[in-house]
Amino acid sequence: MKTVDSHFRHFLSFSPEAEIKGSAILRAVEGLGAYSNQVYTLLSLEGLPMIYAEEWYELQKWLNVLKLVYTKYGAFTLLTLGKSVSDDFPESETMDLQTALSLLDSGYRFNHRNGDVGGLELTGFDKEKRTAVFNSHSPYPPEFGKGVILGIMRKFKPDKGAVPEIIVENTETPLSYTYHISW
Repeated sequence: MKTVDSHFRHFLSFSPEAEIKGSAILRAVEGLGAYSNQVYTLLSLEGLPMIYAEEWYELQKWLNVLKLVYTKYGAFTLLTLGKSVSDDFPESETMDLQTALSLLDSGYRFNHRNGDVGGLELTGFDKEKRTAVFNSHSPYPPEFGKGVILGIMRKFKPDKGAVPEIIVENTETPLSYTYHISW
């Protein structure tokens, strides 16, 4: 009997009608620089030969591509794709890390639509202790989510020279994680 890697329970959309905006796909893929062509090839294999920023695409197809990326190139590449998501996050002189993290769910919902797409929530932030707690219920694997958080931390540096650490904890709810962040 063949066993399935429990990691592959990810990469499954919560709703068959769920969609992702093309700009979110492009932002993630372009973050790989010279290696983005490999992901564009995988997109083509999944029936997505051209991605347009303002168009909407079946989330499951994008998740299938991410599963192929994970299988072929590993978890670090998923983390890198996640970090790239924050590249277009709006910068502001008045926005700090806490505000940016609290806005991640709005950005997630801006780029996903139809049915249950999951969600994100900042549940704790202590600037003095240099910690934050972030919850995620998402079809994306934790490496991708960790990359998104690292990308936000890179953009909204909490302290000069801070080295972020993120510990991912499984919760009792399937496909839900708590990210314990320190810097």
